[in-house]
Amino acid sequence: MPTVLVTSRNKEDSKPNIISIAWTGILASGPQLVVYISVRPKGRYSHQLITQSMEYVINIPTADQAQIVDYCGQVSGKDVDKFQVTGLTPIEAYNKLREIFKLWILLAKNVLVYTKK
Repeated sequence: MPTVLVTSRNKEDSKPNIISIAWTGILASGPQLVVYISVRPKGRYSHQLITQSMEYVINIPTADQAQIVDYCGQVSGKDVDKFQVTGLTPIEAYNKLREIFKLWILLAKNVLVYTKK
């Protein structure tokens, strides 16, 4: 899989965040798709958001969005609103905690089921 953008937010705050993730893949493709991401726990704002909400969305960007992917991997969402800076628009997903983008190739809604400490 290519580098993806993962969106998340916690339950208390409505501010969504974006992180670039290269460590992702498919564990099982049927009958139910099972995907994974790996987010380093130390110093990662997104790790905190995902473990609090237990949810995230994997967004596969197009090739012309490479600069956005690069930017989202260099700046912390704790300090910067990446949606505002990149011009991406978060829209409500199925249960109002998940964020998705307009015009992406693939969106995968996910629930965190395992974490290793």
